[in-house]
Amino acid sequence: MSAAMLHRVAEYLSGQPIAMEPARFRAAFDAILPRLAGGTLDASAGGDIGAMKREATLERLATIVQADPVYVGGVGEYGVTAEGIAVIPVIGTLIDRFDWLASICGFVSYDAIIAMVKDAAAKDGVKGILLDIESPGGVVSGMLDCVDAIRAVARTKPVWASANSYAASAAYALATGASRISLPRLGMVGSVGAVTVHIDQSVQDKLLGLKFTAIYGGARKIDGWGHAPLPENVRAGFQARVDAARERFAASVAEGRSISFEAVMDTEAEVYEDQAAIDVGFADAIENIGETLDRMASDIATTTSPSGRAGRSTAAQAATTRKESRMAVNRNKPSAGAKAPNAKASAKAATEDKKLQDQQEDEALDQEEETDAEGEEMEPEAEMDEEEVDAEGDDEKPAGKKATRFSASTAASIAALCAEKGVPDMAAKLIKQGASMAQARKAVGAVAEIKSMVETARKIDGRLSADLADQLIRGGHSIASARKAVFDQMAELADTVPIRGQVAPGTSAPGAEGMKKAFAKFSKPKAA
Repeated sequence: MSAAMLHRVAEYLSGQPIAMEPARFRAAFDAILPRLAGGTLDASAGGDIGAMKREATLERLATIVQADPVYVGGVGEYGVTAEGIAVIPVIGTLIDRFDWLASICGFVSYDAIIAMVKDAAAKDGVKGILLDIESPGGVVSGMLDCVDAIRAVARTKPVWASANSYAASAAYALATGASRISLPRLGMVGSVGAVTVHIDQSVQDKLLGLKFTAIYGGARKIDGWGHAPLPENVRAGFQARVDAARERFAASVAEGRSISFEAVMDTEAEVYEDQAAIDVGFADAIENIGETLDRMASDIATTTSPSGRAGRSTAAQAATTRKESRMAVNRNKPSAGAKAPNAKASAKAATEDKKLQDQQEDEALDQEEETDAEGEEMEPEAEMDEEEVDAEGDDEKPAGKKATRFSASTAASIAALCAEKGVPDMAAKLIKQGASMAQARKAVGAVAEIKSMVETARKIDGRLSADLADQLIRGGHSIASARKAVFDQMAELADTVPIRGQVAPGTSAPGAEGMKKAFAKFSKPKAA
């Protein structure tokens, strides 16, 4: 390996979050560490590396199926079978951008994968796409964009993925862009996590009689510098980046596989084999890539319309049904041992994966709230229209109500909202009910407002019940009706003679003017 190649590998494996299966990540470091420590470097291999790589790719494809080669702009090549299935290779460590030096090192880039998938999608002769994946993962930069590109194509043509024989970490993220994932016996998928590494060379420098002095501007300019021990504050920053990458990765997997964000996080980046992968919801079938190709060809043949375009295959429909079933279970029956949403982790995931529908809902909600503030308040139940979610009521949604689109990003936003408004306990219930972001804002806003109102009232008159707010919320009161109920109770108490012990220390029974002044802040509902 040449010096240029060596340092390119080192750049990719350090200083940034990596989504790679642990054993292969360690193997890569074990391979380059002796050279980084001052060992000898091999001379650069001669010959046309690009031609050699293309030949190797096509030879591998030929062992699987007979296919016509397709070359895509010098960045990639795939094959199309006689049945019209484009077999796209995803082989090797994943990086964000293509260059020949990276290609020589055995890397495959996200932009090359996107180019091949889009090229296949644009060809009328291609009826379906199969991702042939054998990869331990790679860098997280560019990973989610590649997943989105695959999902976009999967909405127009069947896209399946075969973990042949492993699709780990970032490579598994790409697989979740497909509507169906298969793996052979003892094949592996998973490792939904991230890692980075810092190499402290300061001891080696000392042994070699070397002393490095950094002259820099900006306190964070040399964070992670290899010629000094890693400071604790820098380590904490690296940890935060790795955690954020893992959470966004998990949110993407949860959306692609229609399982909960918490369920993905609970896997703790474990790798699963064949049946275990199916049990956890990470795969749909145990079959080798040849069997997957046969099944896909059969399904395409039976679902191709007279116009020649492929429709929804039976296996893809079955996979979708399994996903919908898992989503229903996660909405209404949290799995045993499932953790309550972590507001901090969820908030990070939400910033990356916010979907257009949620944004539209928020804009609509803002308009509704402005309208409500000018006129008579609506009951919380009425505000939620068909997609009703009771703030503290029954867990089951009323019969006949329309199901709300639900995603990991929505769950993350709901958890963050509940934490911000001081009602974190509401998050689990709203997520379980499948509430939209607009519904959650309304429910949380009403509950937070009622609690604040009662807290103010009890400061005025301590004789009010300590659990009055909970009573009003359970009774389904709107902000307006809750305000009236509290005011009526305070007015009734004001007409009675206070008995020692009934009024909290430092308080007294208020007159009507005092109550009106105290409740002036609640004359109109505040925006959630």
